[in-house]
Amino acid sequence: MYGKIFDSMYEGTLYGHWQAIVTLQQMLVLCNRDGHVDMTPQAMSARTSIPLDILIKGIEDLSAPDPYSRTPGDDGMRIALLDPNRPWGWRIINHAKYQAIRNAEEKRKADRDRIAEKRRKDNDVVDSRGVSQPVADVAPASASASASALTSKALRSQTSATFVEFWQIYPNRRAKKDALKAWQQVNPKDIATIMQAVENHKTSDQWQRGFIPYAATWIRGKRWEDETVIGVTSVDLGQCMWNQDGARNTVQPRCERNGVEENRGLVYCEQHKHLHHEQTR
Repeated sequence: MYGKIFDSMYEGTLYGHWQAIVTLQQMLVLCNRDGHVDMTPQAMSARTSIPLDILIKGIEDLSAPDPYSRTPGDDGMRIALLDPNRPWGWRIINHAKYQAIRNAEEKRKADRDRIAEKRRKDNDVVDSRGVSQPVADVAPASASASASALTSKALRSQTSATFVEFWQIYPNRRAKKDALKAWQQVNPKDIATIMQAVENHKTSDQWQRGFIPYAATWIRGKRWEDETVIGVTSVDLGQCMWNQDGARNTVQPRCERNGVEENRGLVYCEQHKHLHHEQTR
């Protein structure tokens, strides 16, 4: 099974809803010729290895009305239930539209191949009269190069779109060019897992304390496979009291970070806790 992915998927109102984009991609692969996906989310997850919670969120977004959709029918929804009496099994609403576009593209390709074959045969006839043979290979080579260029363009477009989604949610937005190079080596099957891992790592003790690696380092090290340790603050000490009256440093304002240590009635944050031996003036 396979499905054709259109660039317009990344340019419309699904932008920013990466779970919906991933889910729709899987549905295009799994659907029958009528655009029906007669499967439960659990079956889709088992078939595609996409985590169930990602698919459920994607289905929720795809089933929601969208007043700004390019196709206003069906309230702008992308999918609809096959049977309103059961909560699973969907119809891809615009499947016929995109099927027609694909068929038109396939016809154009078939026409190009037919013309290239005719030119090859014509050149074979000329060659039999003593004309140089390499001329006959020009058209097929050109057609092959064009098909390869189109495939590369589609892959670059998909990689760029998923990287934009990743870059928006990753907290350390430095060295973007190096991060993109690393992202281009990522297996597309891991993208949904990576996106979820970023959200999980945001609650980790290390990231909450500000120790967040560069994105390129995180990607190349496959850090999305790491276990995360959730950060927990047992007591709310209030705000840091360093420079509370401005007497210690008249240039810098009072520190108002969350306190992590208390000593002699004074509260200090992670950055200033080494000053706990000082007394307020």
